[in-house]
Amino acid sequence: MTPLRELGDFGLGVGLYFSIRVAMVIIFSLIGFLNALTIMAYYRSEAYDPSGSKDNLPYDMRASAICEFTMKVCLNWECKEKSRRHLCPVFRFEDGFVDIVSIAILLAYLVLITIAQQHQAESIDAGEPTAQDYSIVVRDPPADAVDPEEWRTYFSTYGHVTYVSIGLDNGDLLLLLAKKRSVLMELHKEEGIEQAQLQKSTFSDIMNKIFKSFAAQASTYAPVQTEEPAAEQVGDGAQKSKRASAMGRMSTFGKVEARASWHEEDDQKLDSMVDSIGKSEAAASWRRKEEGLAFREAENRDYNGHFKLFFQDLFPFTRDSTFFRARMHKLEREIQIQAQLPPKAVRVFVTFESAVSQQKCLQALKVSQLNMRANRGLPFGDRFRFQKVLSISEAPEPHDIMWTELSTTPLQLAVSLLGGVAAVLAFCIAGAIIMVVFKSFPWIVGLSMAGLNMAVAPVMNYVTLAERHMTRQSEHISMLLKLVTCRWFTSVIVYKALTPFENTIAYNSIATVRAILLSDMFLKPALQVLDIPGFIDHYILSMMMDTQEKMNRLFLGARWSLAERYSGMSTSIFITLSFAAIYPFSYFICAMANFLSFASDK
Repeated sequence: MTPLRELGDFGLGVGLYFSIRVAMVIIFSLIGFLNALTIMAYYRSEAYDPSGSKDNLPYDMRASAICEFTMKVCLNWECKEKSRRHLCPVFRFEDGFVDIVSIAILLAYLVLITIAQQHQAESIDAGEPTAQDYSIVVRDPPADAVDPEEWRTYFSTYGHVTYVSIGLDNGDLLLLLAKKRSVLMELHKEEGIEQAQLQKSTFSDIMNKIFKSFAAQASTYAPVQTEEPAAEQVGDGAQKSKRASAMGRMSTFGKVEARASWHEEDDQKLDSMVDSIGKSEAAASWRRKEEGLAFREAENRDYNGHFKLFFQDLFPFTRDSTFFRARMHKLEREIQIQAQLPPKAVRVFVTFESAVSQQKCLQALKVSQLNMRANRGLPFGDRFRFQKVLSISEAPEPHDIMWTELSTTPLQLAVSLLGGVAAVLAFCIAGAIIMVVFKSFPWIVGLSMAGLNMAVAPVMNYVTLAERHMTRQSEHISMLLKLVTCRWFTSVIVYKALTPFENTIAYNSIATVRAILLSDMFLKPALQVLDIPGFIDHYILSMMMDTQEKMNRLFLGARWSLAERYSGMSTSIFITLSFAAIYPFSYFICAMANFLSFASDK
């Protein structure tokens, strides 16, 4: 088992994540024991509920603020509107003080962990210099500045320039080229499979073709004679009669028991027929594929409008070589159109020989956003082409840059985020509907909320991939915000909004909180350990694949996202802190949830 100190070898973020999980287990266990000696002991005592209505409840529920010691009260003079008043003394100074101290300890602990992790990250970053430490990025270059030598000359004032990379407005072209490469690989695979299947004909298929061929030839000759042939047939006619007799025997093969043995020339004829059938089929297949570009284009034009293309788009396992040839033709036309567009510079990445030169450049060309937009704040000698005030900052890591999205404008980004907003609203509405419909069934609500919180991750992953982000970091932040919003809203905000204040410490309300916490603690780690999708891929779908590469893809590990893990951890903490005052046992549940998640993630 990998020690905790070595988990950072998988990445700095991974190591910090597991460290935080361990820290949460420790701090929530300590806070839980602190509350067990104070608030939980008070909730179990007769001083809080002298009615004895909690005696039959589970231990953790007896240590909660459930109060069945109530009385009816009238809300108007006519007493037409009635409600119930809880007589249990919920609010005590000492209990409130313990709760505030618990929160203060948690916040102080989080601050200390954050500082320690920042120092750890800085020490690791200082010990491992990266391209980011030597590079800058120009975010608003002139569109026609596509000559690297011009940029090298401009920035050489601040130090030796090692590399200049110009990001062009060709994201669509890059995507099309990547799709073409993928489609071309699939086309080669499908053609290889079809050719292998063609040459791998079974013996029974070949024999059936031979029998049909012999039967067709036999129909052109006279019926088989049972008497001896005439003398005049001994010459050339003897050979024809002999052939007809063989054809007759072949046409009746399978109906009577074969007693006659094949002659040597019949064996040779059988072998030649087997070879000729296989070779003719292969030649015909490749002839159909090599008939020329004009035929292919016509075939593709007809195929593009066919229902089969739409069906194969929906079901990838039905795709064949014809589908991929049609896709290739379509992509080639789109690539030709994109390649004719003039290049435009959208980003410029400059890498200096030393980090000192990078810092010198950043300090010399640094201006405020207001001055940059007004094209002022720098002497004319420091401006690009003696005119342009550039927006310059430290460059991100090369692997963090999404090169196909460099030309994304703020408006395009905002429009692409609308899909994420719609998905978040849909999940929030679904959580509200579940809470309203099943409010009388705590465990149904708890399991449904846990399932909804798990389902939101893959959905938001697809939504985020459809958005336009210029860096991986921006993409991960967008994913995290959507997950946190959905999970916090469905788990806590919906409950508080739909639960009347007078029912806050009612049995059904606290039972719902307990069900949400326990479902969140057990369901997700259990499903991660069982790995049902992985089992289906490994033992069911893998046996249906027709190539080794396709099968290997099904044995890849599950996708591991830090945004999803952090959102799950923050959801558990948010639920705990939201209901700890009325259900203090949630501290222990949160500690256990972090431990189980640590074990299942590891």
